[in-house]
Amino acid sequence: ETWTYTATYSVKQADIDAGVINNQAKVNGLAPDNSEVTDQSGNSTTTNEENIITICTTPGLVVIKTATTQSFSQVGDIINYTITVKNTGNQTLHQIVVKDPLTGLDTVIALLEPGDSSVYSQSYTVTQADLNTGSVTNIATADGLTPNDTPISATDDEIVNEKTNPIDAVDDNVGTIVGVDQITPNVINVLTNDTLN
Repeated sequence: ETWTYTATYSVKQADIDAGVINNQAKVNGLAPDNSEVTDQSGNSTTTNEENIITICTTPGLVVIKTATTQSFSQVGDIINYTITVKNTGNQTLHQIVVKDPLTGLDTVIALLEPGDSSVYSQSYTVTQADLNTGSVTNIATADGLTPNDTPISATDDEIVNEKTNPIDAVDDNVGTIVGVDQITPNVINVLTNDTLN
């Protein structure tokens, strides 16, 4: 005679982090002579190993860096950044080191659950070297570990360009130019009334 039982189990985050689910059933009974009879489940009637269910694990980490300042035009301008570090996988990540050398950000996220994010607001002051280059390139990185301590990394960069300053040229009309001695021409500055935006 055979008795069959059906049971259910809800997968937990700890199971996904472990990558497997181990399960084993146990039965106890009494023989006709009242002696105890025991057995554990296995993959066959003659074995007692646990049932092991492998879980598909897909760890993921992204860094999203955006500049809320679109351009700069002079020394001392402030460029504001938003840096988002997000767990895009299905495993919990830990010891995530977040760095942005340009703005001085250097911090550690102890734990980051799947779907969760950490957001940082940073700023940078434009220098003469940036004006000479014509742009500011900023790189943020995140380096962490999966539950089995496998390294996982992500990076993103953002480029903010110098704002071009066009010259508004205004036509100059000085009338007839005649030198003081009727030979040498007068010299005038035609840029006097032009403006730099």
